[in-house]
Amino acid sequence: MSIFEATRNIVPQKDFSYIDIDAIDNKRHIIKSGKPTKKEKAPSRARRLLESGDVLFSLVRPYLENIALVENQYANAIASTGFYVVRSRVLFPGFAYILFLSPYVLQGLNAFMKGDNSPSIRSENIEDFLYPIPPLSEQQEIVKAFNEVEYKLDTLQQSRQHYKRILSETPTSLRQQLVQSAIQGQLIPQNPNDEPASVLLERVAQERALKLGKKAAKSMSRIERRGSKTYELFPDGSEKDISDEIPFEIPDSWEWCRFNSVFSLFNGDRGKNYPAKSKLQSRGEIPFISAINMEGGTISLSNLLYLSETQFNSLKAGKLQRNDWVICIRGSLGKYCSYPFDKGAIASSLVIARPNVEIIEQYMQAFMETAFFIHLNKYANGAVLPNLAAKDLGQFLFPLPPLAEQKRIVSVLKDMPI
Repeated sequence: MSIFEATRNIVPQKDFSYIDIDAIDNKRHIIKSGKPTKKEKAPSRARRLLESGDVLFSLVRPYLENIALVENQYANAIASTGFYVVRSRVLFPGFAYILFLSPYVLQGLNAFMKGDNSPSIRSENIEDFLYPIPPLSEQQEIVKAFNEVEYKLDTLQQSRQHYKRILSETPTSLRQQLVQSAIQGQLIPQNPNDEPASVLLERVAQERALKLGKKAAKSMSRIERRGSKTYELFPDGSEKDISDEIPFEIPDSWEWCRFNSVFSLFNGDRGKNYPAKSKLQSRGEIPFISAINMEGGTISLSNLLYLSETQFNSLKAGKLQRNDWVICIRGSLGKYCSYPFDKGAIASSLVIARPNVEIIEQYMQAFMETAFFIHLNKYANGAVLPNLAAKDLGQFLFPLPPLAEQKRIVSVLKDMPI
């Protein structure tokens, strides 16, 4: 014996609101709108008289989930015979709606589909199916809990849509505000237990002295803050007040440093040495990187060309390592990307910046998106094709946070819908 009441089929005797499959929003599972229909133009399938609380379940292509709860405004509307109208005295209306949306019922009923062009199920498949039915009081509690969750999800979705709309109106300024606050140490609170950035810089200085000798170490300066003043200290014992160069305040555990203190800078291969474009290959193992391949901080693979082993071995400069940064200092000034491959060569208009200290890639990306570009414009020269000297790039100021804080900053930026 079926738990469902027989659907009342009628021939329309007056104008009515018609609910067909197209009237259902199968993402939100609601009736979008009824179609006002004259009785004399009633489709032959317009026969299911609806009541408030009915659940519509499409018999045709049930996997599309054209399912909806009939609200008060659609009582006395007429639905297509393509629907099974779920109406039962043992099912609370809201619970019936939840039940027929459940994977157990959907997958179970889909197993009965027959037909190739418009696979469908029969009413008997629904009526003979085995349903788990709790007491009515428990059904009501389930519906109450379900509605509370749905309300929260709807509110969250509305908030996300509102935020996305704001972002679409001012994406650049909002993104820049977030990453700017990140590189100023304002995005997250500092942890006094973090190893300060000064320890990182000291370690770099010692490693560089061991690797390159005292001469290289003597070329490096360090920056020191004294109250409201900031000084650059040089290896010969002299110092210079650079307070007017400091663009913003940073936390005590951070350090200002010159770009050439945290990166080793290398010029790309000179244009006269690398092969003509016509001699490059469309596929291979050794990518050839130029400014045209740099897009949005990454390497664009769509028009990438490749060097042969012979061509690559003939080049002396410009050979990249994984995690190097590639920066354009001529022509397309300000383009940059992180280099993800094991080896390759670049053109002379690019500079390789190889980190001497551990810097999280996404933190570096945030820096590139804000102060870095501002500094580029400050140093650029050239009326037609702006360019920048590599030595000037080395003099950029870089705000270095503790490594642990870099990781927290990156984690927060990653979770933001920007």
